Amino acid sequence: MGAKPIALKLVRGHGPPADTPSEEELVAGLREGDPAARELLYRRHAKDVWRILQRVLGYDSELADVHHDVFVQALRSLPKFEQRSSLKTWLRAVTIRVARAHLRARSRRRWLKVMAPGKLPDLPGPHPERPEPLMVRAVYEVVDGLSANLRIAFTLRSFDRLSLAEIAELTNVSIGTVKRRLTAANERFFRAAARHPALADRVAARRLRNRSTKEDRDE
Repeated sequence: MGAKPIALKLVRGHGPPADTPSEEELVAGLREGDPAARELLYRRHAKDVWRILQRVLGYDSELADVHHDVFVQALRSLPKFEQRSSLKTWLRAVTIRVARAHLRARSRRRWLKVMAPGKLPDLPGPHPERPEPLMVRAVYEVVDGLSANLRIAFTLRSFDRLSLAEIAELTNVSIGTVKRRLTAANERFFRAAARHPALADRVAARRLRNRSTKEDRDE
């Protein structure tokens, strides 16, 4: 007998559901193609997926489309979900895979635009109606220079404060690989930031603080 339909466990109206489906029930409903289960998956995890994509992708006019693609890919790959990890962790891993593919495609488009500037239309600017602080934009301008793998490791660690183990799980690599990527990403980020007009002073001040701290330890 199939699992009890998720729709029967949802109470319409204001306030939380009286009988919230468990993760196991949600997964069972998703496997059976229950539309209410798909809706509940989105309601539970849409904000988390959006936040991760914002951290990783930064200013991107296609952010909403990528967000949609995450859930499309998640439903397609659901048969591979073995419940060894939580549904949230699995969906985060799907989010990272979709974000990586988008970053690589975006990089290819950027190169095509450089190679043939007169033949390709300009891409629309990201969220022009919501101007962001100059410093935040400057940081993402530097982050844009990182490869997809380095960028993902750097943003998940620096912006989302995930642990090395969490990043390793989400990106399906070893902790050692995460450490190497973070080392390379930090080196490249701060080298580029030191040349950026909006970030150079902060990088110099950071280096001065680090030098002073080291000298204090050595005394």
